[in-house]
Amino acid sequence: MNAVIKSHQEMYDHLANRMQLALHSNEILTKEVNHGRSEYLVGIHAFKKSNENLHKLPSLTDPNETTLTLKLRFELDKIDWETLAPDSQTRRALQAVHKIGLSDGRDRDSLADDIARAKVRFVEMRAKKQHKAEEEAAAAAGLFAPPPLMVSVHQSSTPVAQDSSASTTSSPTSSVLPFLVAASAPSPSRSRSLSIT
Repeated sequence: MNAVIKSHQEMYDHLANRMQLALHSNEILTKEVNHGRSEYLVGIHAFKKSNENLHKLPSLTDPNETTLTLKLRFELDKIDWETLAPDSQTRRALQAVHKIGLSDGRDRDSLADDIARAKVRFVEMRAKKQHKAEEEAAAAAGLFAPPPLMVSVHQSSTPVAQDSSASTTSSPTSSVLPFLVAASAPSPSRSRSLSIT
């Protein structure tokens, strides 16, 4: 009887050892499967990304007119028209230039140059119109016409100080030029003109 119990005990120990080995190998296999699955998912993600990049390449290397127009329209829709032209009439004119440029299929740089040139022209036209209105108002009041508004930058070696005595003894130049910018660099013979756009 003791021999039977001993044999059953040995068989039980042998089965317990095999069960421990099976559990250990199962854990190892589970880790390997999970690692392989994560590598597979990373590979699929990289493949999808490279596939998307490959689909983008034909539109960049061989663009057609509609693609360029759509890209240009997308970029220029980001323009802040309020900042570009606060005046509503100028803003509408610049938007018309923008629309004409889109219909002609121009690239972004030439269209931006056209908008900048148009903005300068509209500012000049508005300044002329304002000066003409001031002349008419002065003529109606029987006064001399005001000189056109000029802005210049002068460089002098002495800083300009504004105090109460400067306002009573003003030179003819200070009445014509409303802005006088003095710099500390000593070169009185050089002067530069500044245009406001």
